Amino acid sequence: MVRIKYYSILALSILIGSCHHENSQVYPTEFKEYVDEFFYQANQHGLGLYAENLNFSIQFGETEPGNGGSCSFNGNEITINQSDWQLRDHRQKEHSIFHELGHCILNRNHQNVETSSNECFSYMKGTENDFDCSFNLYSDYWRTYYLDELFDESTTLPEWYLSNQDIANAGFSFIDSVVINDTIAEMLEINTIRFSQCDTFLLEFEFNNTNTEERIIFFNLGNLRFTHCNECALTKTSLQLGNTRIYATSDIALNTDVKFSIIRNKDVISFFVNEYFVHAMEYAIIDGNRLKTETFDEEMGMRIKYLFN
Repeated sequence: MVRIKYYSILALSILIGSCHHENSQVYPTEFKEYVDEFFYQANQHGLGLYAENLNFSIQFGETEPGNGGSCSFNGNEITINQSDWQLRDHRQKEHSIFHELGHCILNRNHQNVETSSNECFSYMKGTENDFDCSFNLYSDYWRTYYLDELFDESTTLPEWYLSNQDIANAGFSFIDSVVINDTIAEMLEINTIRFSQCDTFLLEFEFNNTNTEERIIFFNLGNLRFTHCNECALTKTSLQLGNTRIYATSDIALNTDVKFSIIRNKDVISFFVNEYFVHAMEYAIIDGNRLKTETFDEEMGMRIKYLFN
């Protein structure tokens, strides 16, 4: 009887052991800071997710052309394209890991929806059917919204964004102004206007390029670059921080003069093309006070109007 009992216990122990699988998380150390941040953010958003309670792996490997990463739900295996990874900066790497963990851990699918001004609604945007929208990774304001949306897909667009879209009802009363009129072909550069010292201002650029052969406009405000190109099929209007695109749309075609407006309302800065709202973000990520135009192929009229308190 004792021997039978012993073998019964042994058999049960083997059966239990064979059914028990320890959770494992396997990934190179260069992914660790992004994985740690993902689970930190998940818990800051109240999800109660802990890596040690989950099974997943991340490794370098081949992905489909144009995809920096992929998630296989069978085993929660994430593959990151190494060539693409090496070209990414910190924010882009964070997005790559967060996006794939969004698939594998949060069971999120792609959500290809955009606002009327071409902003991405969702952190989980995909590229199916050549879908593209503007995804500002470099704004902390936008990052906060997109992380809220990643962990709660019912999240709505933030108030700071929605309340700064109407140039006609901005309601500012400005005391001082600077107006610069010029006919330019060569580069124009101004360093005397101190934007960072004003909490509110309105800056307008008007380019009279009706008679020019190519309607392409470039100018810089600090490290921010604005481009409008009527001849460009995919990206007519764009904003860049340094060499990195933060906004682009193909929807605004201008066959006459171009008016580009910037409104600063405390720390929110909004951008308009011919009174049409295109983008908003925090002013703090604009670095420098220099105004600079490019050298144009043909002479055109230009008017800069700066209103401030």
